[in-house]
Formats: sequence, C-alpha cells, structure tokens
Amino acid sequence: MAVKLKGTIRERGDKFEYVIDVGRHPVTGKRMQETGTRATYADAEQALIEINRNIQLGQKIRSVTLGEFITRYYEEVVKYDVRPPTFHQQMHMVSLIIPKLGDKRIDKISYDDIENLYKKLLDEGRGKATIKNVCMVLRKTFKHAMIKRLIMYDVAKEVKPFAYKPPRMNVWLPEQVNHFLMTMKGTERHAFYSLAFSTGMRIGEITGLYHSDITPQTNEVHVRRALKKLRGVGLVFDDPKTENSIRSIEIHPKLTQLLLEIKPKPGTPALFTNRVNKPMDPKAVREVFQKDIAASKLPPIRFHDIRHTVATTLLASGIPVHSVAEILGDKVETVLTTYAHVLPKMRTEAAHSIHRSFFEI
Repeated sequence: MAVKLKGTIRERGDKFEYVIDVGRHPVTGKRMQETGTRATYADAEQALIEINRNIQLGQKIRSVTLGEFITRYYEEVVKYDVRPPTFHQQMHMVSLIIPKLGDKRIDKISYDDIENLYKKLLDEGRGKATIKNVCMVLRKTFKHAMIKRLIMYDVAKEVKPFAYKPPRMNVWLPEQVNHFLMTMKGTERHAFYSLAFSTGMRIGEITGLYHSDITPQTNEVHVRRALKKLRGVGLVFDDPKTENSIRSIEIHPKLTQLLLEIKPKPGTPALFTNRVNKPMDPKAVREVFQKDIAASKLPPIRFHDIRHTVATTLLASGIPVHSVAEILGDKVETVLTTYAHVLPKMRTEAAHSIHRSFFEI
C-alpha cells in the first residue's frame, strides 16, 4: 500500500509549485513551510518525496546530540574545507560549546539555550570577541544540520551575540615613531621594529620571514608565509592571512642593509630568532614591545597599531588608497572601511591643493 505524501502540488503558470509543512517556528510558534517550483508535475512530486523522506529520516536520527554532531561535522567536513590554523581556532570554540550544550539533542536546543551559553561564557570572563566566534561556529553548525535535515529550523541564526567593539585604534605621530626607533638603536630589536614601521606588516608575517625573502638587488621584502601558534601544536609556518597578503614590498636601501646584517642561525631559515635560535613567538614579541614602549616613555599602543600607524601616515601623505592596500596586503575596500576617518582630511587637502594650483598663480 502506497504511503500518502505530505504536501500539495499545484500548477502555477508553466511550472508546478509544491508546498509542505515542516513544523513550527521554535520562537514564534508559527507554522513553517517549505516551497519550490519544478518544470513538470513529476519533478515536483519527486521533490516532495525527497522532503518527506528527509523529514522521516531526521525524525529517526534526531536523538543525535549537539556534541556528537558538531564533532563529526568539524572532523569530517570543516577540517578539509579550511586552513589548519582556522580549523584549530574554530575547534577551540567547539571546546567551549560542548561542556555546556554538548549533551542536548540538537533538535531540542532553543533560543534560550544559546542565549544562556553566551551569558555563561561572558560570566566566565570570556571576551565578547570570543563569544562572537562561538556564535559563528554555532551558526555554521546549525546551517549544516539544516542541510542534513536534523533540524526543521535554524534557531542559531536568530540569537545575536553581545555587541562587540574591536579594540580602539591608536596610532603614533611620525615624531613619536622616530623617537621610538632612535631609542631602540643598538638593540637586537631595532631591525625588527624598523621593518614593522616601514611596511605595516602583520606580526606573523615578520616573524615568518626567511633570509631568502630579502632581495638586496631590488630592495624588496617578499611576504610568502606567516608564523602562527596553534593550540596543542606550537609554532608553525603557514600561508599568510589572505591571497592579497602574498606580496612584495619595496623598502629603503638602508633598511635592506640593516636586514642583511642579521646573520643566519643554525637549524632555522627564520630571519628573526630568539636567544635560543628559534623563530620568535609573536606573543613574546608583543610582550617585549610593551616593555620597550614603557622604556621610551611613549603612549601605549598594540603591536597591530603599528600597522594602523603606517596606513594612516601613508594615506595622510596622499599615497593612493590602492597603493596603501598593496603595501598592507589588504583589499581596497578594507582600507576604505578601516581608515575612513582619514579620508575626509585627504579630500579637504585635495580641494586646497586644486585651489592653490588653479587660483593662486
């Protein structure tokens, strides 16, 4: 005896539309439907057959817990879809989710469950940036669960994490940069800081440089990799942050000479090494940087603010946005968004320059 299909099919113009109830919204309680169109009645019927089968399949295996599903999803899918550093970072977020929600059936997790998860993480001292990343991992996981028909509604996309404001951007004036570099002269860190303030390179890009990445004939530094620290693994050389990050940056001949004076260390190709001839841990670099700032009696900034200092100085000097983006290894859109506060000043200076050129002759 044939099983009656749930859902209906009706003709709409030259196509056939199918409609099927798939449950109720977990927050509003309203009925939810899945609809679609096909070229023929037979195709629409086949679509309904598949949806009915998936719903029944989902009902049979819905006892899977979030912990089981998210672990399997990350080990069998995400692991092969993202770069190793990204995978390790997201697995850390998974490790924060599982102790609190891992034992609950994925189809039974509610809006309140996820909201309470974010509150608990905040109460434990986790930063809002971490909670934002946890939110991203949950949404990614629930979206995949929807595709697998383990849930009829993606509740994770409804729950917003707490408002997160990125750390405030602080920059130094050119004279402050000059004072700092003069203070560092004669130290083993002078070349490192000089390169950072000359190029705006990310900290992992600098610590990931090899001696072979310096080309004295053209006075160029080639960014080909980045040094990253992975949980449970340690320091690894990996691809830079994005495709745009792979670039060549022209530097001053004096800086080229300063870098060439750094002698290769046995056992590592790294340009910058610590006292035991190992690549420099970015975390240790940040800590030493703060001590050096204090010694130079300058206002504190993060190491990443060196990048902002370089970008704002270049833009304020009239260097085109696309050139700044190439130096930083960013997209033009990213530079326009991140440094929008500098652009009005540039427009004003451009207007004054035109006036001086055309009307004050």
